[in-house]
Amino acid sequence: MMKIKHDKDNRRYMLVVSEGFDDNAVVLRYRQPDAGSIHFTSTFTPQNLRGQGLARKVVEHALDEADSQGLEVTASCWYVEKILQERKQQASA
Repeated sequence: MMKIKHDKDNRRYMLVVSEGFDDNAVVLRYRQPDAGSIHFTSTFTPQNLRGQGLARKVVEHALDEADSQGLEVTASCWYVEKILQERKQQASA
């Protein structure tokens, strides 16, 4: 089972598919401008792991965690923005 790790020191969420290899990790990077907000800046999925929905799992996990902490969420990453828009559409449906 793959586990998503929150690496607070390096401001990233990671889903490590194979221990010890950075090229086998899906990464979501963020900034935290202040205690009440989080800004997601980028996602990265290695070529060999693309198309499996792994980045979505990491983003959904991070967004759920941000929601549970009451953080204001912003994003400059297109993929995170796409998922945020989907969540808004689902909430208004």
